Amino acid sequence: MRGLFTAGVLDALYEAGIRFDGIIGVSAGAAFGCNYKSHQPGRVLRYNLRFCRDRRYWGFGSLLRTGDLFNADFCYRTLPRILDPWNGAAFEADPTRFWVVATDVDTGEPVYPELASADDRAFDWIQASSSMPIVSRPVTIDGHRYLDGGLSDSIPLAKFQSLGFARNVVILTRPASYRKKPSRTWTLLHPFLCGLPAVKVALATRAERYNRTVECVKAEETKGTVFAIRPDAELPIGRVTRSRADIQTAYKLGRAAAGRALDSLREWMGNSHSPVRRAFPPPEPPPRKSAGRIALALYAVFLFSIAVWRPWKSPVPPFSGSWQIVPFTGLGNLWRSGIVPFTFFFVGNVACFLPFGFWIPKLTSLRRSVVPLCLVGSLLIETLQWAFGTGSSQTEDILLNTLGGALGHALFRVLSAPPSASSFSEQVTSP
Repeated sequence: MRGLFTAGVLDALYEAGIRFDGIIGVSAGAAFGCNYKSHQPGRVLRYNLRFCRDRRYWGFGSLLRTGDLFNADFCYRTLPRILDPWNGAAFEADPTRFWVVATDVDTGEPVYPELASADDRAFDWIQASSSMPIVSRPVTIDGHRYLDGGLSDSIPLAKFQSLGFARNVVILTRPASYRKKPSRTWTLLHPFLCGLPAVKVALATRAERYNRTVECVKAEETKGTVFAIRPDAELPIGRVTRSRADIQTAYKLGRAAAGRALDSLREWMGNSHSPVRRAFPPPEPPPRKSAGRIALALYAVFLFSIAVWRPWKSPVPPFSGSWQIVPFTGLGNLWRSGIVPFTFFFVGNVACFLPFGFWIPKLTSLRRSVVPLCLVGSLLIETLQWAFGTGSSQTEDILLNTLGGALGHALFRVLSAPPSASSFSEQVTSP
């Protein structure tokens, strides 16, 4: 949902009369940028506010049912054709050329289809460009499978320059100081990428390629061939959200950034348009997260009560509990007892700590300490069970609890990772 910043920038530029000869969008830039060519400012904000809490739009239910976190049939058929129609006729009539970026699953290389018609094929390419790995199925077009264009070319500045677009406006969703770091999360998720070796390589090298392109953008800015619009600080929104306040905030930050840059942009473009009539109000502060923190604390109390306190059990002398030090002994015994008790034990221990891995980094600043915190928390519970004699303390409990926290944190990292930047370019020919 960081693409809402891009949507805010685009709407402000469109209303100010700024036009481009060519547009290229990646991921959210493709899904949102097409509304610039279809002359529909405000549409992206409107349908995201309307459907962000709609289970048909996105959710884990959709992921389980269809293999796509964002329901493809709803997002790319029902919504743009019926619920909030996309103006395909205006898209086709506008002379601006429009490209998207997708990643070929089998080669890991980017492809750059140009979309001239507002047909099913255009929706397929926009879906492909926006399909995040692991939480989306590859989109098959002409016998080839494609995923998110940001895997292979997050900022397609070099491609646009090769097409003859000499001066480019680049919209980024990260501040100027941001540099992507190699992610350990993807290593944990490699089992979910079986059969996609090229995607694994693209993910492993993405940070290096992204940072190299950011340096290229800065160099082109210095030369005067690129005009970059980016936020001043990190956006208070992740990749997905059901919070209308977060959506509004990211969008308004984009509008405000465009408003501040507009005079300089016009001067850079040699544009003599009249001043902007629309005001750009300051963005609202991000919503408070106290309710979520209270809910997480209540869940921790609940988990503590059923794991340690256990009021339904008869009291026993302190330090009379047992501790199974050798790992996986209990799992072996359960496996011999049957698949049902084994599954209940394994899934239960993983699932009970998964919420901590996801919500601790989302609700606090402890993003780098999540897995150690889960390890310490599980160790504390097992120690108290042993001390109070309320349960059998096992090393595999600690390992499975920590695995649950790690998986929850990996899910958080995937869903809150920054989307690909979008590049919007003006072609300038020599007189």
